Amino acid sequence: SQDSSAGNGGDLGWFADGMLVAPFEEAVHKLKPGQISAPVRTQVGWHIIKLNDVREAGTPEERQQHAVRQYLSQQQAQQATTNLLRELHSSSYVEVR
Repeated sequence: SQDSSAGNGGDLGWFADGMLVAPFEEAVHKLKPGQISAPVRTQVGWHIIKLNDVREAGTPEERQQHAVRQYLSQQQAQQATTNLLRELHSSSYVEVR
């Protein structure tokens, strides 16, 4: 691994749904504990995934709270991107010849 998990031998530790890129999570969901995936390509590179274990992500209420927090975070990120693009557009000048 060449990312921040390299110091741990590529171990990502525990993660919940929605925390990683979609192709990676889709591959993880197809695995059973102890299984190793075929190579998976994502926008951040190639991965070979070994699923060590699965644990319950808390009570249904905690999972719902997590989903709401994640949704709100995505909405804030989209709004920040929209605002940045508007600001860049309004402060730019383009001459077409």
